[in-house]
Amino acid sequence: MTTNSRRTPARPDMVYRFDGAAVWRTLAAEHQARIGALALELVAGWNVEERLIEDGDSLSPAVFRAAEAYDDVLLMDRLREAFVEAVPRETLEADDGGPRFPSATGAICRRCGCSGHDPCQPRCYWAEPDLCSACDDETDDGFNPHGCGPVPLERRDD
Repeated sequence: MTTNSRRTPARPDMVYRFDGAAVWRTLAAEHQARIGALALELVAGWNVEERLIEDGDSLSPAVFRAAEAYDDVLLMDRLREAFVEAVPRETLEADDGGPRFPSATGAICRRCGCSGHDPCQPRCYWAEPDLCSACDDETDDGFNPHGCGPVPLERRDD
């Protein structure tokens, strides 16, 4: 018989957030330096990939070969290793064992999980900073004043 080690969420309608800036401030300088340098290297590597796509036929044979061989997986693995070494696992989990989502990704509805990148259909808007109009019991007008585009962060007051 297998037991489930996952805890039942205290609030099933809650999306917990990971505040990278707050965690960054708690890291030792050597961890900040390693993680920061690897993050910069990763973004520089993405630039290499973009140049290969955009200008591949105008690159020298040596640059073209090196760009084709570039593999961001190696840098991502090194960045993950540095992160795991520096950041306690508990920082990534809420008290009830649920995962924490990066706060830099923007608002997420605590009930349905929609976001500015994946809004409800028909489109919703923010009734509260972490509750969309489709999930808000007090909002039942079926009206999105913002039309297309990312779900706006401002509250509708009319």
